[in-house]
Amino acid sequence: MGRKPGRVGDILKSSFGKLGVNKRLNEYMVSKVWDDAVGQDIASRARPGRLIKGKLYVTVSTSPWMTELMHLKERLKGEINRRLGHDTVIDIAFRLGEVKAERFEEKISAVERDLSPEEREVIEKTVSSMEDRELKGAIARAMKKQKGWDDAAEGSSLSRDHSR
Repeated sequence: MGRKPGRVGDILKSSFGKLGVNKRLNEYMVSKVWDDAVGQDIASRARPGRLIKGKLYVTVSTSPWMTELMHLKERLKGEINRRLGHDTVIDIAFRLGEVKAERFEEKISAVERDLSPEEREVIEKTVSSMEDRELKGAIARAMKKQKGWDDAAEGSSLSRDHSR
């Protein structure tokens, strides 16, 4: 007898992990809930950055605000995770820096690159067996962004900002 068919959600979760999409997807989801989770006062002075092994790196505009946010860390973490529906953020690290009110999508497009024909072929092969057109399109877009973002970001200021 052959293997039992797996659930689509489980297969996607496994595939996303192997492709490195989960990492960026989690960062994207945190950026989507950030403003509502922390409120406008904080959102205008602090922006989420990379999420590495559950640690969210947040850039804060001034030292006094960084001190304030350190006192609110557990509350912020709890509210972000509550809105996400799972414990994605395990810890938060704050650092001083320039805070821009740009959205995650703008950061990605700033460092995106064109994909090679080989990369496009891998993506097409990965999604070709999927019947649901919406799901197929969403996964293909996520894979394209992931591949285009990873390589382009290696030399960009985004990757340097978050490697400290």
